[in-house]
Amino acid sequence: MSEWGKRIIYLFLLLVWMSMVFLFSNQNANKSSETSNIIVKKVALMFQVTEPEGVENISFVIRKLAHFSLYTLGGILAFLFFDTFHAGFWKTFVASLGFGILYAMTDEFHQFFIPGRSGELRDVLIDSSRSFDRNNSDKCIIAFLE
Repeated sequence: MSEWGKRIIYLFLLLVWMSMVFLFSNQNANKSSETSNIIVKKVALMFQVTEPEGVENISFVIRKLAHFSLYTLGGILAFLFFDTFHAGFWKTFVASLGFGILYAMTDEFHQFFIPGRSGELRDVLIDSSRSFDRNNSDKCIIAFLE
């Protein structure tokens, strides 16, 4: 497949990912809680957690893992897209990381305008840290050591 073909596919997938993040962030607090509570209830049942504090802790972990997973995928897609420009590893890495940080910031800012939601610096940090995957961090270490 040509580089243009790869670039178009990765850009399309990145735009689909951005749309998913936007749609999740656009849910009001009640709808967002309903969505995550589907998984929270199953995990609480699986681990036989019934006390409210335990369920609340599970909810927190599930919601942060959702951020973690979603932005890991976004980081991979951004890296693949920017890599089609053949600018070298470090420029590709910085571009994909910058994109991840910027998108995490705009995502949290967007949530300020959604009823019952708030933008959290903690979420920006979680999202930004996952805007590149483990493979990219390994490549950084290898490139630094070479």
